Amino acid sequence: MALQQPEPSTSAELGVPSLEELRAEIREYSAQSAAKSTQKKMKNAIKRFQHYICERGEDKHLLELDIEYLDALLAVYVKTLKKANGEHYEPVTVQSYSGCIRKYLSENMSNVDQEKSFPVTQAALQAKKKELKGLGKGNSPNKADGLSVEQEEHLWQCGALGDTSPDTLMNTLWYLTTKLLGFRGGQEAKQLLWSDIRKIEMDSGDCYLLFNKRWTKTRDGIKNNKREFPPKMFQNKVNPERCPVRLYELFEELRPAECKCPAFFLSVNHNPKATTWYADAPMGINRLDVMMHKIADEANLKGKFTNHNVRRTMCSQLLNSGQFDAVTVAQLSGYKIPNSLKHYMIADIDTQQSMCEYLQNPRKRRSIDSHRVQSMHEIESQSLPALPCSQTTPGPSPQMAPVTHRPPPPSGMPKPT
Repeated sequence: MALQQPEPSTSAELGVPSLEELRAEIREYSAQSAAKSTQKKMKNAIKRFQHYICERGEDKHLLELDIEYLDALLAVYVKTLKKANGEHYEPVTVQSYSGCIRKYLSENMSNVDQEKSFPVTQAALQAKKKELKGLGKGNSPNKADGLSVEQEEHLWQCGALGDTSPDTLMNTLWYLTTKLLGFRGGQEAKQLLWSDIRKIEMDSGDCYLLFNKRWTKTRDGIKNNKREFPPKMFQNKVNPERCPVRLYELFEELRPAECKCPAFFLSVNHNPKATTWYADAPMGINRLDVMMHKIADEANLKGKFTNHNVRRTMCSQLLNSGQFDAVTVAQLSGYKIPNSLKHYMIADIDTQQSMCEYLQNPRKRRSIDSHRVQSMHEIESQSLPALPCSQTTPGPSPQMAPVTHRPPPPSGMPKPT
């Protein structure tokens, strides 16, 4: 009797994952490497767009729809996009929502390009930007400005920065690391570890703090984009009380002796019997997100302040000093392209006031030009060498007026004697 051959098992019966399962696993792995703020923004954009599709009577998931139909739906969605209270978004916000949705579709649907597959949406987006610009939007009302020298000095004088308390010392270390190392917002402060900063002693006896930079917004490890030099914090010999090395050493003494928490920024120890200022626990991420806002409140500074104010202060001060070019500043701040710094090269409020005062009371151009002409005559008179007098060459002496030949008198008139 012939043996019956067993039927071939399917991949599901053998436990082999399907192609879709493998793609889903890779998408999940890629999403985990993105910043949490980016993941949150993406989920919110997809959720709102899916809700909009359901309101129009479509019960399918957006990934089940045809790409041309999705392009038309997204274009109408961009046209009608507003806040929950009916107000208009800023143009950059509308573009961000559209970009998140198109990126999600391109990553989860085959043969879909984030730019080329959405021509109708692109046209609607451009029209929406023009409409919002006509309504007065797009002027960056929430833009973070750099701190002036007076404001920065006020932070130290009023005690918002210093070493007088656990909160003040932590604020100061955050401020100095953000400004001197060029941190972005709160993300790089959140991932900063105690082992990332080391104190290096030089042969001269001086020392500095060396920072081992991790992945950032523009240097995520995908490409070999290494920085030209690792950022450093050197000693402040002009004002030792504000020296980052001294404050770092003080912070090291006030940390727990056997601290197991790897984070650099620690939470404050509120136990009055404690011998150390800080607990063996990281500072909360919500606190790190509003550090500059908290410092400004303590100093009673007026205006809008975010963590980006400190990074903008660093770039603006270096570029406006006239001592450092854009390439050098880009190397310190971590920008890959020096041209990206052009939005930091903006006239400060004092320069704007000086330009306005000059336009209201302009100096006369004529006086300036006459002064220039007089100066040029003085330069020319000083630069022309005197001609030497030769005994063999006849001519008038320097004191005598030059001889001029008079024309002959008309006929009938006596000749001059």
